[in-house]
Amino acid sequence: MQLIDVPWCTIPPALSRVIITKKRNIVHPQVAYTPIDPLRLVSRLQAIQYVRFHAVSFENIPLSFWSVLHQLGGVRELEIHQMLIKSPVHFFRYICSLPALGALSISRSCIEIAAPDLAPLRLKGPFYIPFLDVAMLSPSILDWFLRHDSVPSVHTLRINLGRESAKVASLGQFVEVVGSSIQNLQLTLPSDIYTYNLFPPPVDFSLFRNVRAVYVEGYLRLGEEPGSRLFEDLTRSIFTQITSPLLEKVSLNYSLHIDETMIFFGIPNDILLDLFRWGALPETLGGKSYENLRSLRLALRGFPPYQRCKAEDSLRKGPFASFASRNILSVGFL
Repeated sequence: MQLIDVPWCTIPPALSRVIITKKRNIVHPQVAYTPIDPLRLVSRLQAIQYVRFHAVSFENIPLSFWSVLHQLGGVRELEIHQMLIKSPVHFFRYICSLPALGALSISRSCIEIAAPDLAPLRLKGPFYIPFLDVAMLSPSILDWFLRHDSVPSVHTLRINLGRESAKVASLGQFVEVVGSSIQNLQLTLPSDIYTYNLFPPPVDFSLFRNVRAVYVEGYLRLGEEPGSRLFEDLTRSIFTQITSPLLEKVSLNYSLHIDETMIFFGIPNDILLDLFRWGALPETLGGKSYENLRSLRLALRGFPPYQRCKAEDSLRKGPFASFASRNILSVGFL
């Protein structure tokens, strides 16, 4: 930013994107950038259409720079990633001040705000949400999205099933309204499957009627009963409810969680994998509801290198043989 905030700058005012973040691997204390001449900077940033806030504290951005951001009326897309916003009212006022904003993404950000503070605020016009991660958002934000005259569609929705018990009602209502617009669904399975089962399911997965890709990550519990069975039941429940005829891609990214007894007796991971029942997942994904499936990816974390070839061979010849024969199965190890 300093390159264009000087009188002798010869860079034409054609920048279309700006990313606001903090420097990494800096030994000395960081000094926040403060515009030298805000009016000159605004004139040179008028072509900006995309603004991304990445891993930066909202409170550490100088007021003079916020003044510059408020005057960039051509911003069409705003992305918020890895932010902890302690004064969200001011931030939402900034969002609502952008006359051309048409896309708003929020991912891995903690934003808590009370419903009365959001009530008088509205975006200027219709907008959509390319990516929404609801894990650390207060329920009032989901309710606020639904109160707009034109409820936004959501392209990609990320849900952490282990964190949603406090906002079951809001999340359920939100998915009921926007579920049919979601094309990509990303799910993080609960790390504590027992606590998860104490609460109602956070969403009805059958509402994702037009989803094209489903990504699931979590722990693969080998040799642990009844945790392994409960994990399988959850997986089965998710994929029996999702019956989108447009679904083409399923990705399963699992980290191994092995029962201590099995570790004590030195039972190899690939042998335990043979005993895992996968919650009838191969049969479910091989059914009529998934006849348009074009890609099934398994990514397993925690397998020793010397066991990987045997484990992959076991998966391809065992429970996922039908997908291997259709040449749509890929197996990877992380």
